[in-house]
Amino acid sequence: MTKAVILELHGDDNSGDVVRYTVANGTAISKGTLCKIGAANLTASAATGSGEPFAGIASTDKEANDGATTLGFYTNGVFDIVTAASSGIGIGNMVVMSGADAVRVAVANDFISGAIVGKVLEVGTASTAVRVKVGGNY
Repeated sequence: MTKAVILELHGDDNSGDVVRYTVANGTAISKGTLCKIGAANLTASAATGSGEPFAGIASTDKEANDGATTLGFYTNGVFDIVTAASSGIGIGNMVVMSGADAVRVAVANDFISGAIVGKVLEVGTASTAVRVKVGGNY
C-alpha cells in the first residue's frame, strides 16, 4: 500500500506538530505510515485494523533492530492518503484508518474512540489518494 505523502505541514514553524511515541526496537516503520496508539502508555505501531486510535503519520524511517525505541509522528498537516478498496469518499467526510495505510469514512463510534485521522478535502474513489487535513479543528 502507498504511504501517506506530505503536501503541507502545519503547526509551530510548519513542523507538522511532531509527537514522539515509544516504538518496538525490533519493528520497522516506514516514513508516511499511518500509526495507531497502542495499549501501553505512549506506544505506537503501524495500523493493521479499521478504526484504531490514531497516533499520527511516521515522520522518518525506523529500521528494525536499529536500537531506536522512539519515533516522531506528524499530527498536523495535509497529506495524500489512499482510500480503502471498498470506500469512495466525499469532500468534508471525516476518515479513520482502514487497515495498513488506507482510510475509510468514519462512523459514529469512531468519533468516541479517538480514531479520527482527519477531514477529506477532495472527492475520492476507492483505492485512490485523496487530500486529508490531519489535526486541527474539525
